[in-house]
Amino acid sequence: MATPAPLAPSPKAGNRLADHFHLPEAPDLTVTCPWSGAPINVTRLRSPIPSNRHTLPLEAEDSFLVLLQLQSLPSHRHWQSGIECATRPYRPGSVSITHLVRRPSWMMTSACDALALTLPRATLNALPREHKTPRIATLGCPGGQVDDDALRLAACLLPSLEANTTSQLFTDHVILALRTLIAQRYGKTRPTRRACGGLTPRQEKLAKEMLLASMRDDTMAADIPKAVGLSRSYFIRAFCETVGEPPHRWLTLQKIEEARRLLAESDLSLADIALCCGFSDQSHFTRVFNRIAGMPPGSWRHNHR
Repeated sequence: MATPAPLAPSPKAGNRLADHFHLPEAPDLTVTCPWSGAPINVTRLRSPIPSNRHTLPLEAEDSFLVLLQLQSLPSHRHWQSGIECATRPYRPGSVSITHLVRRPSWMMTSACDALALTLPRATLNALPREHKTPRIATLGCPGGQVDDDALRLAACLLPSLEANTTSQLFTDHVILALRTLIAQRYGKTRPTRRACGGLTPRQEKLAKEMLLASMRDDTMAADIPKAVGLSRSYFIRAFCETVGEPPHRWLTLQKIEEARRLLAESDLSLADIALCCGFSDQSHFTRVFNRIAGMPPGSWRHNHR
């Protein structure tokens, strides 16, 4: 298995969940997943008193939020896609998993202490390359199922979360082990077609670089299969096998991620951001951003400035 990247604190991720749950702070840790390069974030959500407030809906994205209860949660309410779900009391070690495309929200009607594990789709797609396992289509488990193994792994992370310790190889591997445990225990697989092999690391790097460059020069995209020595149809299948998404979908997500950065950090107009990120015009940018982020770019900027 590839050596994991050094652990790094990710205050933005922790603060984001803290804001959603109306908490003053939420200590967190982030490690970069081998092979995929996507971040895995672990955040501790703790409140000694009931908030009795509806949390803010999380952004719609292709990631899974795993909540592992560190103490009993006698009561709470939960919504997905605006529809309230049935809930029950949770014991320590209870696991619940929500796909963020459903924009979940909660109301904590009792004190809570939970570990939140955020797993982007890419971190699950990396597992077949790491462990030669079938590709995982989704994650799911009956809400409230107790997992003592996950609870023991979570306990190993608590000292680092409290002390904000960084660059600990042990903590890196605990987070990755927790990701693998959750994925293999609660992952639902789908048959995979082996019509072709994946890209080599060199081909993948070159393809991604050329795709990103095509944001400003869309003629480059047509040259990528030839540059990596494959036919167009074989390249698309190989890219999807390696990355977990077709090239166009991967590039669209990179465009939206760059757009989010510019919306949060710059004063550029929406029209200028649309052009910078490779969209044909502001209208096209708004449609795609709204579909992926769950709200128009202007509203997203207002909420994140």
